[in-house]
Amino acid sequence: MYGLFIFTRRHYSANVRYQAAAGPVDNANGNAGPYTADGRRIVFTQWVQIHVRPDDAQQPVLSRQGPNEATDYRIEGKRLILAFPSKNRYILQRD
Repeated sequence: MYGLFIFTRRHYSANVRYQAAAGPVDNANGNAGPYTADGRRIVFTQWVQIHVRPDDAQQPVLSRQGPNEATDYRIEGKRLILAFPSKNRYILQRD
């Protein structure tokens, strides 16, 4: 998976792409909005959410408001590891 996850003091933007099916166009997700963190969980509020799924006739989907998503996290050195309820894990490297 390739992407960019940006955090400011109160907001985030996540943009990722990955290949889930054969074909010339990758799948992609984009999300942005405010977040809160309590030391164990981050709650992402999705002001905007877009999903591109080339193999799905109902896609792309653009929502002006996605669901809040509470995500467990931990920090290991320069890495932030997010463990989403969907069982997806993002390992973010700080540059």
